[in-house]
Amino acid sequence: MASGHRSFGRSSKVSIQPAAPPEGPEAVDSDDTPDDGSVAENAASLLSISLRRRRPAAAPPPPRRAAPPPRPRTPSESWDLARRNRGYPTPADIDDAVITAGGFQGVLVKCAEDGRFLQVRRVFGSPMPTDGSADNLPRWDEQNTAMVLEWLSTLGREAVRVGGPVEAAHVFPSRRSGVPWRAVILPLSTTADIIDMLLCCVRMEPER
Repeated sequence: MASGHRSFGRSSKVSIQPAAPPEGPEAVDSDDTPDDGSVAENAASLLSISLRRRRPAAAPPPPRRAAPPPRPRTPSESWDLARRNRGYPTPADIDDAVITAGGFQGVLVKCAEDGRFLQVRRVFGSPMPTDGSADNLPRWDEQNTAMVLEWLSTLGREAVRVGGPVEAAHVFPSRRSGVPWRAVILPLSTTADIIDMLLCCVRMEPER
């Protein structure tokens, strides 16, 4: 081979010397590797985040239950609540417990257009007081007379005329003494617009 050509048969070693550290402003560490101080700060930041637990959201308050409708205390209140937006309540709308709780006997009567009694449909409760005061009253059969029925018929016709409850008190003679009666007549309707039933609530009241 000519002496002017270079041989590649032998490997050549290249020595790489480490670059000298820069001097001056370039000597500031410019890589992204954090130093020990920044690592500690980052760790503390992450630790504070992990320890900062979110408070559970407050549970919504339970829904308020609607207040129960007021319980009527008298037959007239029961009639007024049962009527709602209609002209008259039906017999089934009247709470029997309100009638008997007031010490009344309920007598459901079918009536004519003028309020005359036609037929007794149902009787519940008792007109006699449940306490010991009933001992001072005459027997029921002594008081259930034609005079009482006529009085109730008169009140029934008045209830049909005014289109609402009628309340009255009257003293009827008996073998022992006069006994005061109290009556509340409630006009009812099976058709919601024509009075064809009456609920006569009656009770005997001992003298005070």
